[in-house]
Amino acid sequence: VRGAGGLLVPGFWNGHVHLFTAEGTERDLLARARNVLGPRWLEAGVTTVVDLGAPTAIALAWRTAARARDIQAPRAVVSGQLLGGVNRYAPGAAWNAQVGTADAAVDSVDALLAAGVDLIKVHDFLRADAWGAIVDRAAARDAIVTGHLSPSVGVADAVARGHRHIQHLGPELLAVCTPDTRARVAAWYDDWIRNGWTSFAEGSTRLWADRDRATCEATLRGLAAEGLTVTPTVSHRLVMEAAQAAEGRWIDETAREVCRGSVEQWGGVEQAARDRYRATLQEWLRAAHAAGVRLVAGTDGPGVCLPPGSLALELEEFVAAGIPPLAALRAATRNAADAHGSETLGRIEFGAMADLVLLDADVLTDIRLVRAPRLVVRGGRIVAGNN
Repeated sequence: VRGAGGLLVPGFWNGHVHLFTAEGTERDLLARARNVLGPRWLEAGVTTVVDLGAPTAIALAWRTAARARDIQAPRAVVSGQLLGGVNRYAPGAAWNAQVGTADAAVDSVDALLAAGVDLIKVHDFLRADAWGAIVDRAAARDAIVTGHLSPSVGVADAVARGHRHIQHLGPELLAVCTPDTRARVAAWYDDWIRNGWTSFAEGSTRLWADRDRATCEATLRGLAAEGLTVTPTVSHRLVMEAAQAAEGRWIDETAREVCRGSVEQWGGVEQAARDRYRATLQEWLRAAHAAGVRLVAGTDGPGVCLPPGSLALELEEFVAAGIPPLAALRAATRNAADAHGSETLGRIEFGAMADLVLLDADVLTDIRLVRAPRLVVRGGRIVAGNN
């Protein structure tokens, strides 16, 4: 392997994907993963994906096939069916269970762990008692909890109870330094549901703008010391914009149809509001990184929507926020592995798994070079690259 002028890093993790929200049979979806999705991820240097919401049986089938190398694909860490509250906005589905009571929450956690999932994903609209039952039961079973927060649960309360890994840089995190946090977040949700994506963007910007600047640094440092981990998925909207501007980036026609709604919704937001929202996310990332919050790189979205370089867009956004390129790379390697309890991935050391990516060494001054790995190794085998 010719590595002169290169930088060898651990294989990348995409810390938040949804590979199987498209309709289809298990056989058809796995065939699509084998022939389309898996190879594309590997070409981009992604050797592990974290699937956070899919029909449990299909997610486990993907994980098993990837482990056995029956498909050319990244390793998979899977939550199976996510656990959300009872509401009319996100109806129950094979990938989304509605949990209405604390007893149902305990039963759901036990069923998922019995099936063999790697972690538990909580979603929107959970009642506080159901959310608490999920977190407590998972802790009793030594299982990781990750996911969204509901308006009834604050960031500090979640971290203290054991829900330390939060997905998305959403209103709860943007309002973490804002007086009357819960009331403001509840109002944000109501405004978004009633008025759509322009309210989503503008309301998010206001939450961070209204923070208590005198105490915010100390607040974030305290949460970091308690173990707060965030997968912010800040590039997801940029992916949607890129897809809108260049439809040729879609993998195939199925992807175009599955993702059309998301693209059109975000496309309806005025560019000025999008720009303010993006600047807000960058400011929060910069502050969180400075405070020592562990950040994990992930893209969200149905896997079929995301172009192969989508993780690179996330890392580019980290750097645009003022995070050094090496720290951005760590978010897609060591941070992600540590957040998911892996002691053999996300690092290059004796005894670690040989998941490796060879990049141009200039990536430390130009993060865009992460888009073109020179070589990708998964489990000691070359799976992509031109070396």
